Amino acid sequence: MPEEVGDLLPTFVLPSSVKAIQGALNGDFTAVRLALQQCADAGKFKENTPDWLAWQSIKGRILDYLAETPSWLTTKDQVDRGHLLQTELAGWHDRAKAMGCDAGPAPLLPPQSSIPELFGGVSVGLLAAIALFLWFGGTGGGRR
Repeated sequence: MPEEVGDLLPTFVLPSSVKAIQGALNGDFTAVRLALQQCADAGKFKENTPDWLAWQSIKGRILDYLAETPSWLTTKDQVDRGHLLQTELAGWHDRAKAMGCDAGPAPLLPPQSSIPELFGGVSVGLLAAIALFLWFGGTGGGRR
């Protein structure tokens, strides 16, 4: 998963990161959807209730997200939206359980950043520029 490096350095993510989030989100979405279908079949989850309407909202947003093709131009936005959807969907595990239908435990969401992989989301070009700057001592005159 992409790593955040704060506001100083740009975050660079690949389309494969979007695909990974889409895969994880699809698996979790399927589990929750099946549990809610069991609740509906048992009469515990009814149309036009607040829970039903909330589910329809997130379901539509998730299906739209899963249908997206990862794009080089918008991968960061796609990853951010994917993380938000994963977080929102995680709450539906408890909601389904409260209705008497178990969707299993919510998956552990990946951390947004970690110290060991501080530069995991930074482009190679930017790291090379930093290395050259440090190598030449930032003086602009080269090594002496």
